[in-house]
Amino acid sequence: MPRRPRPMATCRFCLVLLWVFTCFSACDEDLPKPAVDVTPPQDVIETATPDALDLDAPEALPPEDLSPDATETAEIEDQAPDGTVDLVEVAPDLLLDAVEEIAPDVIVIEGELRVEVLDVGQGDAILLRTSDGKVALVDGGRSADRVMPHLSSRGITHLHLVLASHADADHIGGLVEVVRTLSIGLFVDNGVPHTTQTYENLMGSVEQRQIPYHTARTGDRFNLGAHVTLDVLWPGDRIYSDQNANSVVLRVTHGRRCFLLTGDATTSVENALVDANLSPCEVLKVAHHGAEGATSHSFLESVRPRLAAVSVGTNSYGHPASTVLNRLAVHNVLTLRTDQVGTITYTSKADGSLCHASSSNPQERCLLN
Repeated sequence: MPRRPRPMATCRFCLVLLWVFTCFSACDEDLPKPAVDVTPPQDVIETATPDALDLDAPEALPPEDLSPDATETAEIEDQAPDGTVDLVEVAPDLLLDAVEEIAPDVIVIEGELRVEVLDVGQGDAILLRTSDGKVALVDGGRSADRVMPHLSSRGITHLHLVLASHADADHIGGLVEVVRTLSIGLFVDNGVPHTTQTYENLMGSVEQRQIPYHTARTGDRFNLGAHVTLDVLWPGDRIYSDQNANSVVLRVTHGRRCFLLTGDATTSVENALVDANLSPCEVLKVAHHGAEGATSHSFLESVRPRLAAVSVGTNSYGHPASTVLNRLAVHNVLTLRTDQVGTITYTSKADGSLCHASSSNPQERCLLN
């Protein structure tokens, strides 16, 4: 007859199990717990792809309608002023889907491109308007008090493109209010951060208003309406310590007419463009307000401009340098200065003629060939 287990043995076995369980629980409490990231994702500023951005693009296509090439994305290693926002490239068809819904109140004769070098004092602000109602602003001068009246007097409430050539205050100071108050289709700059409060205010407004953003690089093309293209000639992938050397250089083309907008580009930038077989352009916006360190003879020989504008105001820098004005004269370039004649207007017309006028002399004078 089998023996029954003794009660004491069973009790001892239970005590052993209880001791093991208690020890395991205590040890588990001492083990480090894996970290759980509960931080919500940061907002991102959407950016445009670099190839042929159509600023009058139709309604955005759904992802399934995009070609494989169009849907490829590439991350830009960049940061917003607070250092927390990644700028991410998106397909061009996903941008500017509301462009056609906001028509600026602009009266321009059919078939024209007007390029206005606005009188904003010591700084740059260049307004482009096409006959099909597209408007772009390149730089905004130092102060909103100087640039905003130009825009409001022309009835402009929407800008399809705003481009900052570089982050110096005399180029972006006025853009802070422009970005805060007007409707903007696309904001473009050279992607080089600056430590100034002006720059932080500007990029903060771009982020806050969720304006599509793009970093300009050589080879980018922007279609401003049906007949005007803006090609980025500079900068490339290399970033320079001198902000001026990072200036975005634009070639604006309408028909057979060309406008070269140079920001504050330096002689080294000009030399690089010449070495890259820079094509001629009839109209030159003189770099860096006519400073000595730009607009070299070799550059003028390559560009062969017929007309030039110096955007300048009262300053202590000696702008424009007499040597630069002499170089322009030697190359037979008709040069106008905003500090002398006010806003300078160039008009490329449908018949191929190229005309110029100014605030002090509004009567157009035209080149027919």
